[in-house]
Amino acid sequence: MLTLLGFQQAGDYYLLKKNFEDPVRLFMGKTSLESVKQSELYLLGKEKIAFRKAVKESIKDASNEEQRRREGFRTDVPVEPPAGAAGTTSVRVYCGDADVRRNFQSDHTLKGVIMWLGATLSSILPEKLDEGEWELVDRSYYPPKLLNVEQVKDSTLMALNIWPSGEIEIQSAGTHEKERELNGIKEK
Repeated sequence: MLTLLGFQQAGDYYLLKKNFEDPVRLFMGKTSLESVKQSELYLLGKEKIAFRKAVKESIKDASNEEQRRREGFRTDVPVEPPAGAAGTTSVRVYCGDADVRRNFQSDHTLKGVIMWLGATLSSILPEKLDEGEWELVDRSYYPPKLLNVEQVKDSTLMALNIWPSGEIEIQSAGTHEKERELNGIKEK
């Protein structure tokens, strides 16, 4: 779009060509950009960026208090089974820009996974999920399904079909529903 308005790429930047000023084109371009900023897709993208930033800041926090809080979650983290053990499930979790993996027994609960995330990534994760500020989405299937943490945290990974492997994403509350609407996915 910028090239249509008379801009030329100069390395990482775009510069307006010298002696090329078309006020009508520039006005139309500005109007188009402003209308895009009001779209649901743009607003959802902004929310996702803000969520990633918040998670990144939380993960980087290595204060003594954060370390103490993470240590408190370690007692509730189930023991990781040895590689190749029978009944093992591999869980991959996406949270902002973080991507972590770990093996669990298939009869471990979702709560064990959440406690592991609190001990590994950030101590605020279990709290945000419990309070409903953030949500868990099972991305192992299409369409992805929302995991109601309050209802299923005591369910086993096998019962949740997160077996023999699964992918879960943590995102801000409401994101799953907005993505479904934008993609035209209807409830069954």
